[in-house]
Amino acid sequence: MQAAVTDEVTQVQQRIAEKIGSTQYQVWFKKALRLSMSENRFDVVSANPFISNWIEGHFQPAIAESVREVYGQALPVRFQIDSSLRTADKPLVT
Repeated sequence: MQAAVTDEVTQVQQRIAEKIGSTQYQVWFKKALRLSMSENRFDVVSANPFISNWIEGHFQPAIAESVREVYGQALPVRFQIDSSLRTADKPLVT
C-alpha cells in the first residue's frame, strides 16, 4: 500500500511540474515541500508560512487539478507548516 501511495504522489508531482514548468517546480516544490496523501485529502506541507501562502496563492489550481487527474476525483488540498522541513536537503515524498 505504501508503494502505491508513494507512486501516486510521485505522479502528482510530475503533473504539477508539467503544468507550472520545470523551473517553477524546482524553485518552489523540489526541496521546500512534503506532499502526501492523508485519509481523503492531499497535504502540501511547507517549511514556513511564506512558502505555504505563495504556493497556495499561485499554484493551488495546478495542485488540485493534478490530484484530480491522478486520483480520479477532486480531493481537498490542505496546506500546512512544518518548520522541521527547513533543514531538508532532498525532495520529500511520503
